[in-house]
Amino acid sequence: CVVAGSMITGLLLVLCVENAFAHRLDIKPYRSGLTIIIEAFVEWIQAFNCFRVSFLVMFLHDAPMTIVNFFFIASCRCAGPTVLPWSLLLSCLTTNFSLLWRLTMLYFAYRRLVCPTLKKVATPTRGVYHFPTPHEHFLEAIDTSDDTRLREFDELWPVRWARRITYGKDKEPGEKLEEQQGKAVQIARSGSCTLCYLHLVRAARLVFCLWLTLLGYLGFLISCCAPCCYHYTCRRNSFHHRHSFARNFVRYFTYLFHYFIFFFSVAAVCALFSMNTILLSSVHVLGSNSIPPEIDQACVSISVPRRTIALSLSSMPIFENNKPMKGFESIACKPVWEDGGLGMGLKREPAGPWQTRRRLGERELLAVSTQVIINGSDIEKPFLLLRYDWAVIRIEGTERAHHFTCTRGDRNKWNVTLPSSSLLPFPYFIGCSKDWRFEEARLIDCGDLERMHTTTPVPHWV
Repeated sequence: CVVAGSMITGLLLVLCVENAFAHRLDIKPYRSGLTIIIEAFVEWIQAFNCFRVSFLVMFLHDAPMTIVNFFFIASCRCAGPTVLPWSLLLSCLTTNFSLLWRLTMLYFAYRRLVCPTLKKVATPTRGVYHFPTPHEHFLEAIDTSDDTRLREFDELWPVRWARRITYGKDKEPGEKLEEQQGKAVQIARSGSCTLCYLHLVRAARLVFCLWLTLLGYLGFLISCCAPCCYHYTCRRNSFHHRHSFARNFVRYFTYLFHYFIFFFSVAAVCALFSMNTILLSSVHVLGSNSIPPEIDQACVSISVPRRTIALSLSSMPIFENNKPMKGFESIACKPVWEDGGLGMGLKREPAGPWQTRRRLGERELLAVSTQVIINGSDIEKPFLLLRYDWAVIRIEGTERAHHFTCTRGDRNKWNVTLPSSSLLPFPYFIGCSKDWRFEEARLIDCGDLERMHTTTPVPHWV
């Protein structure tokens, strides 16, 4: 991952430098009609500036490195004193520095878009066309004061048609102001019941207008947008309408694209930076939090009807023949490491063998012992060895004079199901399969129990 990420970063930097030294004369033929959209798309594809490169570095290098470190590598490491954290520490620190650089590029690229007050207020110049804001352009496009607009079957014709039926013909600005003032005086003189009635009428008219708009667009859809195609291809002045549509489309799509990139970049940078910071302060590196996933426990479950013992890692599901098994009772889970203080991964200590017991009847007991050994002698192929053993202990004799019999590893009475490394759930997957090995060992000494005779009452095991 590191080599691939470095190669991608180097390639992107080369493209950035090549784009920076390319001398463009900014002389190009005047485009019109739908050619404007095609030309804008080509320029968008070829624009390898510093901002674009920083975005691609985050998307193709920082994000994969963070996800791989947080989920795949951390989940299989089993952090402890014998597992050195320096490689993960350097990877997280360099990724965070790269994300801060990305945040800096984001500020310089979008500071005028996000903070319009940074723009210098220019004095209006006569003869220079002022582009309307998106809100102004939309209000102008749905205006119904001109009857000829109802014969222009463009993409907003259903909105104009619905507004004309619902609200009538739009009035001139002066008449509209007088009407608004008259309504304000009427509302001030009316009572609460009249106000409620006016609000209900307004809401009903709005719902009716929306319903008519949807009906108009449904008609466009059924006719395969034939009126719209006629408006932009066959009608008189269709070239002017195509040119205006292309310019507005490029302008507002650019707004939408940049706003999307800005908010997506801010969210992605914050998420990736938080994940790397959490990983730096976790038990895998220099801290004590256990938020990143980790195989840190060896668990024992049993099924008395099946006479089966199931070993699992970190309470994973139990499988047999690639099928999940049900009806198992979890006895206990034991940490792979002993806490050496402060909960830090570097303070952990190797854990010794431990034993858990389950009463099967009045005079029978099942004992299961496990031990996890960290084998780091081979630096290239380190692994964790889970050793296990089990025995059935019975009480023989009378209530006052009895002795114990111990039968260990009798596969005729009990079976053992090991974790299926090929069916590990998220986020472990098959990447952890080579880290774990399983071995049956002699961890329970039956000789000591069998040599023990006692006259005390039969113990009540739990």
